[in-house]
Amino acid sequence: MTSLVRWPCRLAAVVAVLVGVFLLLGGWGHLSAVLETRAGQPFDYRFVSLLTTSGILMFPGVVSLLACYWLWHGKVAAYVSCLLSASALMLSEVLHDAHFAT
Repeated sequence: MTSLVRWPCRLAAVVAVLVGVFLLLGGWGHLSAVLETRAGQPFDYRFVSLLTTSGILMFPGVVSLLACYWLWHGKVAAYVSCLLSASALMLSEVLHDAHFAT
């Protein structure tokens, strides 16, 4: 590939690293806040829901970081995996907002 064709792949890889780091930091921050706030309290559905939110934030971050090598080399499967994991994150946020809007 020429350098003119490769720059979108490399830009996508750099953005994937940045997004992955920020999602992992956000998920870790959410998890630590939940665990600190709920320390010593029994498990209930709200606690599990809050833990799930942390996982939903971290999963696309891990996928982005794992896919950045293949994004750099222009593999289509890496684009698809990043889009699917980000779509799951967006869908969960839409459902979360719709739940609290009622």
